[in-house]
Amino acid sequence: MSSHAIGDDIEIQLRHNDVAILVMGTLSTNIRKTRCNRTHQRAESLIVVGKLVNYYRCAMAELIVDNPYTLEECVRFPYADEDTINRTLDAAQAAARRHAKTSIESRIALCERAIAEMEAAKESIAADITNMMGKPLRQARNEVAGMAKRARHMCSIAQDSLADIVLPELPGFQRRIVRTPLGVVFSLPAWNYPLLTAVNVVIPAILAGNSVVLKHSPRSPLCGAHLANAFVRAGAPSELVQAIMMDYAASEATAADP
Repeated sequence: MSSHAIGDDIEIQLRHNDVAILVMGTLSTNIRKTRCNRTHQRAESLIVVGKLVNYYRCAMAELIVDNPYTLEECVRFPYADEDTINRTLDAAQAAARRHAKTSIESRIALCERAIAEMEAAKESIAADITNMMGKPLRQARNEVAGMAKRARHMCSIAQDSLADIVLPELPGFQRRIVRTPLGVVFSLPAWNYPLLTAVNVVIPAILAGNSVVLKHSPRSPLCGAHLANAFVRAGAPSELVQAIMMDYAASEATAADP
């Protein structure tokens, strides 16, 4: 690691196994001894004014995920640049507008087909989960099964859960609460249960008439692709459920974008 100070600013260069830690205005480096979730990264700027960090962003060109058991490379993903992220979100907005006009019956049928596609790919999905985050293969297969069971339950209650709520009548009025789609749902599923945490968002969002953009944990990026591909094979437009990999700063900006 190298660093140099310019007035009150500090600029740093990080090797891919370095982790920068700022404690009370003091920059230190903790070099990881084992390979875990490796990224080729460069700290673009770390601005320190007194003890306050105003801005920190790691510009990462590529995500490299290793197998935590063998430490061999499992998969690598390019991080999406700003143009790719904007195109993805624009496409998701257009897909959401179209999907909002579909019937609840067609949404349920779509989700059920996508679930069946995930089950048909159970072995490859389970193998990817095991290779990316180290879960025993038997448990990874069980997660696929648990995901399917949970998703089918949500499909079974969708009609009642999304139905209008009719309020008591008043003279001259008809009153009801109508559930309408919100638009684009941005989901960041965790690494430890990459399918279960994802399905809790994807299926309800699609059933409710929204589109979904998935940004999985850097430890389990392939799971988002599996879900997106399952919906395409089930007959959905490719923009309805999309998987993307972006760095932390881009994820934060996307989540904050109204």
